[in-house]
Amino acid sequence: MLRAAKAPKDDLHVGKHALADELLRVGEQERALPYYLDILSNDPLHPVARQNAASLLWTLGRWAEAATFFDGQIKIFGRRPSLLYGYGRSLLESGEFDKAGAYLHEAMTSTSATDPVKGVAERYLALAFKRGARSVSPERQRSARSNPSDTSGIGRRSREVRLVRQSRQADGVLAACWERQT
Repeated sequence: MLRAAKAPKDDLHVGKHALADELLRVGEQERALPYYLDILSNDPLHPVARQNAASLLWTLGRWAEAATFFDGQIKIFGRRPSLLYGYGRSLLESGEFDKAGAYLHEAMTSTSATDPVKGVAERYLALAFKRGARSVSPERQRSARSNPSDTSGIGRRSREVRLVRQSRQADGVLAACWERQT
């Protein structure tokens, strides 16, 4: 209808955004994602489309696509800790442990001690090492592997399960960081 009325591209973008938001509201995540990605192809700075596209890629388990998405975001916005974390986590989940380790390490070391991204990146970096990452120096590997809060002697699998559970918290941290940076 907007195209038939020869609406400017900005109006089409508003319609696509409204449609994507409504699809999300009714639980149609798979159908909403292409609309957010299309909005970003025309307006790469659109904060809601950026946040929702990243979140949907992770929620839908489309890790390789998420890695490509975050790589593009880094090219646009630079090496921000939240984007480095997003790229590293996406690489980790898609099985690229070495590359993930490098990006998670950079995210962890490029933030202040109080930045929530630091703690989340550190936990996923430890998980990357447990899964076989070797891309960071041995000193950094030892540092990331030692988890001072884990003194209970719980087995490796239990620690990994705990780290994965913390990913839900990480999604919220990432969204909050993006809101601060845009």
